[in-house]
Amino acid sequence: MKLDRLLAITMLLLNRKRVSGKELAERFEVSLRTVYRDMEAINQAGIPIVSYDGATGGYEIMEHYRLDRQFLSIGELSSLVTSLKGIQSALGEQEMGGLLEKVGALVARTEKQQTDAASENLLIDINPWRNGNAEKQVFADLRQAVKNNNLVRFGYISSAGEESERILEPMGLALKWFSWYVYGYCRLRKDFRTFRLSRINELRIELETFERRLNPPIPLEHWELRSPKIPVLLQMPPAFRGRLENHIRHIETLENGKLLVHAEFPDESWVANLLLSFGPELKVLEPDPIRSRLRELALGVAANYE
Repeated sequence: MKLDRLLAITMLLLNRKRVSGKELAERFEVSLRTVYRDMEAINQAGIPIVSYDGATGGYEIMEHYRLDRQFLSIGELSSLVTSLKGIQSALGEQEMGGLLEKVGALVARTEKQQTDAASENLLIDINPWRNGNAEKQVFADLRQAVKNNNLVRFGYISSAGEESERILEPMGLALKWFSWYVYGYCRLRKDFRTFRLSRINELRIELETFERRLNPPIPLEHWELRSPKIPVLLQMPPAFRGRLENHIRHIETLENGKLLVHAEFPDESWVANLLLSFGPELKVLEPDPIRSRLRELALGVAANYE
């Protein structure tokens, strides 16, 4: 434990200008006498610690000292910090805080301003927890089940609204398109399947464990999580273009000033609700199944106000 503490203190000092002995003692739950011995041990290891007295006193590492950063440039370190902060937004402070401290320790204090400025110019926010803490807890439980090879049992709602109970041998988790997915062997379907966490309910971790099946048909890095695409032909005013830009494949401008838009959408039930949200100024010309679904939805809305 002493070695872990010494390393943690070193990382902290490399990332902070000055830390008081009292703060170190409280943070690592040791006495001030132990802190004094730790500082001496770090000095003896070749890391130059400087101490200052007074109200603003404390310990710090000499200004120009840094750890060997294995030939990484300031730009490369800045990119690494930015990427880690993006991952931190998905996994949480506890998971990534320590790693960010270690990366920060690779930078001399005189260079820290450069890396901070560079990383602040670019933000990667892949936080997927838009549905609150419930989905975050499902992720934490599944991550533990994957690690320990525990079977999991849960209710699942498909994109078509069909409900079923699944028993899964979870093999991995993936974040794609701002949603988390779990991949594993489904004992109901007797095949490998992918499940979106936001559609999982009443997750239970079983005591029963499983042996990982060899040679799954789809390597983890090659999961295909996208729904099949369906072509949709729309007529709409130019003002709607920005909201649908990610789905548009081709645009023609009509004589009346409106746009004839060739678009692609996932084959998901929410597509009709999305298109209905644009109101009467957006018209779906093709395909007929979406036109029919929009008509049903619109009539249902109108019936609420009769």
